[in-house]
Amino acid sequence: MRIDLAGYGLGSSGLTTQQVRQALEEAELIITSERLAGYVRNLGRTDAGCTEEILIETNSSEICRILEDTAYDSVVCLMSGDSSFYSGAAPLVTCIEQSPRLRERNAVIRILPGISSLSYACSRLGLSFRQVEVFSAHGRSCDPVRAVMNGKKSFFLTGGDTTCAKLCGELTRAGLGELKVTVMENLSCADERIRTMTAAQAAGKRFDPLSVLIADAAYVSADLRRGVPGIPDEAFARGKVPMTKRLVRVSALSLLNPSSGDLCWDLGAGTGSVSVELSARCRRVISVEKDPAALALLRENKERFGAWNMEIVKGEIPEVLSQLPYPDRIFVGGGGRWIRAVLDDASQKCAEGRKKPAVLITAVTLETLQEAVSALEEHGYETEIVQAAVTNILRQGQFHMMHAHNPVFLILGSDG
Repeated sequence: MRIDLAGYGLGSSGLTTQQVRQALEEAELIITSERLAGYVRNLGRTDAGCTEEILIETNSSEICRILEDTAYDSVVCLMSGDSSFYSGAAPLVTCIEQSPRLRERNAVIRILPGISSLSYACSRLGLSFRQVEVFSAHGRSCDPVRAVMNGKKSFFLTGGDTTCAKLCGELTRAGLGELKVTVMENLSCADERIRTMTAAQAAGKRFDPLSVLIADAAYVSADLRRGVPGIPDEAFARGKVPMTKRLVRVSALSLLNPSSGDLCWDLGAGTGSVSVELSARCRRVISVEKDPAALALLRENKERFGAWNMEIVKGEIPEVLSQLPYPDRIFVGGGGRWIRAVLDDASQKCAEGRKKPAVLITAVTLETLQEAVSALEEHGYETEIVQAAVTNILRQGQFHMMHAHNPVFLILGSDG
């Protein structure tokens, strides 16, 4: 039994490869979607003696059941675009390989590629694959804000509830409304449409469901692109608002150890120095602050560094916590006076079996240190305590003098 997992292409019959055409002509059974079934019938069949049956199904498990029950020896499972590019081929291969009945029939799988939307879109815009980063928002979560911070154009496959307009709405809300985007509808078809506009303009429009989105790279400062944390203190807009200094910040980030998929809270964000550094290392940062002067600095530093995945929330802690999504990492700066309320909120949101968020608290007094350790241990955390004592050497006349900063305690709570 031969099973071909074939990519039809984008919709235009002129872009269907000869290999896929031949497989369709030889097939006794074709399994495909409702949309592609019409295209297949329009292709025509050159072999008048062959058997043709077209079944409509896109679910991998159901397709596998059809394959197990069919008596045909030549089957094509036809998919849109390229069968090796964000298609249903991979899960279907797994289903087929795990089927004892298909193994008994010595089923042989062939994957026949088609022309992908990425390939066609890049050719239409004069781009090479090296100039774009690819993201699928078709049936999976996708963060367009973090995507456009990667230094390349971002190519988004859309589908279902995740439309081009929705992605552009997220960009606009993050402060990227002026970012240039290109929406490409019905690629290769007679009603193909390609339009370039701002993200804010696209957020208010309706597009055909068969669309892809290409967004320009957003501005991100050289400081934020650094692979190593430790942006100089003088690079931040500061005013009179307290700020976590550079070497303490580096130590805190090392202990908190965020990853690229994490959602982080920065509570009592101040100038946003920690939030900015986190934005380069995690998916999203929620910066909570109540002071008007600090909020103005947060917004200024977000734009100064291009930390677009920072979401600034104005409000009192702990009142605002119930509005926030569950975090993977929590940074509590400027002491831990609300640490019990923070941990209580995280515990309430933590679903059974889910790992508790890592928590990093800074403290400058012994009382705050004691309160933080007690609260973390009461909530089942393992604690690690580091004291950071930073001393700068400054020139004064002909001499170099020590200029010591107050020691800072870093208290890490981890879930084992």
